[in-house]
Amino acid sequence: MTARKVDLGDGRKLRVLESGAGKPLVLLHGWPTNADAWSGQLTNLAGHRVVALDLPGFGASTPLVEPTVADIARSVRDFLELDGIDDAVLVGWSMGGLTVLSYCEQFGGERLRGIGIVDVSPRLLPGPGWVLGEGTPFSPEGIESWSRLWEDDRRAVVTDVYTIGLHDLETHLAQRERLVEESLKADPATAMVALLDAFAQDYRGVLPSIDVPALLLYGAHSTSTTPFVRDFMARELRDATLVVFEDSSHCLMVEQPELFNQAVDEFASRI
Repeated sequence: MTARKVDLGDGRKLRVLESGAGKPLVLLHGWPTNADAWSGQLTNLAGHRVVALDLPGFGASTPLVEPTVADIARSVRDFLELDGIDDAVLVGWSMGGLTVLSYCEQFGGERLRGIGIVDVSPRLLPGPGWVLGEGTPFSPEGIESWSRLWEDDRRAVVTDVYTIGLHDLETHLAQRERLVEESLKADPATAMVALLDAFAQDYRGVLPSIDVPALLLYGAHSTSTTPFVRDFMARELRDATLVVFEDSSHCLMVEQPELFNQAVDEFASRI
């Protein structure tokens, strides 16, 4: 595995981890960790060029002036262009999945041959036609609580995020601590602004327009999505493959890495 920095211009630099060879799989992490969340994929997806990014303001990448999901997606597009990647499978977990949807909203299937959405809802807060407990498990009060606590105790917030994000916490305590430590490397201002912007988005209307094949990976015990969400995603996308991880919550690639890698490998090879 190699690590490098890519200069996108305008002071923007992305840290990139890369391994393997073949057609590119580009991996976008969730909130508020970084590319190291994909360690089990970077070393175990033989036959593909696996590229994991620290999104702007996370890990060792420089923050954006306005760290919105749309701006983060534009940085991903700039990276693909600068790196000469025009046939990527773009896989996003959690906030990274919303970044994939924002990319598709802005650029369609440009430079992509497929996408992967990992355990995220196209809308994170309740609203018209999107009921608390069915369309989303998140409430405005819960996110406001995280936002208030973030300034004084970031560790408490990210520990909570990854405690509820693991189905079998006892088995995965070491992985939780690694995710927490990596999350604390995020730029504090960037991370919370990006999270609040993510919770303000609604990508439901984008789904029918996505014209590349999509792989949907969801945890059966997820605390971030619901069975309704995964069925909605599979129904609204034109060409979707849904895989449900029966022994996982939100952190699928950590809890069931072999099954996760198999699903990604088969999808990327098929398309």
